[in-house]
Amino acid sequence: MDIKEWLKHIGMEQHAESFAENEAGVARAIDGGMGQKEADGLIGLFRLIRDGSMAEVTDDVELVTGRAPIGLSAFARDYAEALCRQL
Repeated sequence: MDIKEWLKHIGMEQHAESFAENEAGVARAIDGGMGQKEADGLIGLFRLIRDGSMAEVTDDVELVTGRAPIGLSAFARDYAEALCRQL
């Protein structure tokens, strides 16, 4: 699942492109109550995801928690309500 699909799962599909692409994304996040450092960090994270820098799959979650990780689509579905409350 890419970032656009994930944002669709949490009801923010309209922000997928501009949020990670330009300063307007930072401004929108700050207008929504996010701090400057947090907004910059989130933009950086979205860029890393978009560019594929975080595509490597490891077994770290299972080693630490003792159970297999869930996929991003399952996470978005299971936590969409909580994530949207934070926005």
